[in-house]
Amino acid sequence: MCYKGIVVKIKKNYAIVLSEDNEYKRIRLKNNLVVGQKIMYTNDDIVHNQQKLRMMTIINKKSIAVAAVLLLIVSGSLIGINNFMSQRAFKNVIALITVDINPSVKVSVNEDDKVVKVESLNDDGETLNLSGVIGIDVDEVIETIVSKARVAGFINNEDLEDDYVLITMIPVEEEEKEKVEEIEDLIKEKIVESDELQNVNVAMIKATMNQLSEAQDKSIPAGLLAANGGASDDELMSVKDFFASEERIAVFENTGEIIEKDLEKEIELIGKYLNELEVEDVNIKNLQATFDLSKEDFFEAKKLYELAKKEYKHALASGDEEKIASAKLLMEEAEKYKDSMEQNKDDVELIKEQIKRQLEALETDVDTEEQKQEEKKHEEEENRLEEKQKREEEKHEEEENRLEEKQKREEEKHEEEENRLEEKEKREEEQHEKEEKRLEEKEKRDEEEREKEEKRLEEKEKRKEEQHEKEEKRLEEKEKREEEQQRKKKSANIVIKWNL
Repeated sequence: MCYKGIVVKIKKNYAIVLSEDNEYKRIRLKNNLVVGQKIMYTNDDIVHNQQKLRMMTIINKKSIAVAAVLLLIVSGSLIGINNFMSQRAFKNVIALITVDINPSVKVSVNEDDKVVKVESLNDDGETLNLSGVIGIDVDEVIETIVSKARVAGFINNEDLEDDYVLITMIPVEEEEKEKVEEIEDLIKEKIVESDELQNVNVAMIKATMNQLSEAQDKSIPAGLLAANGGASDDELMSVKDFFASEERIAVFENTGEIIEKDLEKEIELIGKYLNELEVEDVNIKNLQATFDLSKEDFFEAKKLYELAKKEYKHALASGDEEKIASAKLLMEEAEKYKDSMEQNKDDVELIKEQIKRQLEALETDVDTEEQKQEEKKHEEEENRLEEKQKREEEKHEEEENRLEEKQKREEEKHEEEENRLEEKEKREEEQHEKEEKRLEEKEKRDEEEREKEEKRLEEKEKRKEEQHEKEEKRLEEKEKREEEQQRKKKSANIVIKWNL
């Protein structure tokens, strides 16, 4: 069941809405909600948790009137603040970007890459309701415009017609060109990561303020005016009509750039239509075989590239310069191979054109001579595609063999390097063992020398002690003899005195 309400507050993870029954409800955040906005929501959008916000129902009319007045005052204040902030932010506008599909809109971008103003350039642009994108990053706004155009039916991702989105970058001042290029890079990054933008062909070009003014006067896309170098009115047309011609696409690419629809998504779409033709009992055997081979080559190339990229990341993590260089080389080779497979877009386009013709034939169900000639042409085209596919297959096989040989050589080189390192390590170990043995022998000799020296010193000390003992003994004997002589001398003197 759907309910209506007014957004009265926006929190981090939810918004508070005043319902038609004058109850406050928590609902899940949706894109581009602003305070005061009237919205529709379902039971699935209502947030239920243990701390669910509960507000008492306003019963009497007086309370309802007071709440309504307060809401108008708050909303009016917020709108006034938003207008003031928007006017202030617009003074810092550095770029204008026009987005043309069939709806055409112009956004003003400030120096922080935020959208501060949105203007519709035609009636279809008015239907997109882009009031909620103010203050959002410009790359997200571009994605939102394309998404809303798809939902409104201006873009059909399910048919075989190519959809183009023309993005024109216009610096407000000449000195802002460098910053505008940064914004362009930001949008290109969004194209690569956005599933929405990968489903369309995005044409990007630069224009001047003068060209924008002239284009608006003529009610034509500024990007087409810039691409034609200021061509006359009768040479200008809608975006869809302009890019329907290969010649005009070539003219555009002289001054602009086309980021083509993701090939993988194109392949998925073609597979879907081939299945539909098969259900209608249309003979698509050769066409299916050619498509399957192209599809297989593309996904195989993509897989090889992803594996090579993964190996390169592992090599970077290892820090081994040789591994890094080898992995980088393999990744570059795989990327070249992937790019060569993406050149199969021409074959995919041919297959798509043939499917279109088959579908048209089913719708008209008219078997004319022209149709027979077309079938003959189709058969010849299939044969040409088969021959081309065969050549591509042979080329692919040669490329695989070359990569295998290269990988084999790299492995052999790696093995030789490992053997060389093992040999070197072995020699170093032997050298280390010899050095240890030499040091042990030297230590042993030094120990023996120390022992000999200690023994020599001990013997010298012993001899010295013996010499000292002998000297002491000699001195004792000398002293003894001197004492004996003294004693004898005293005895002789006593005898002499006695005799006297």
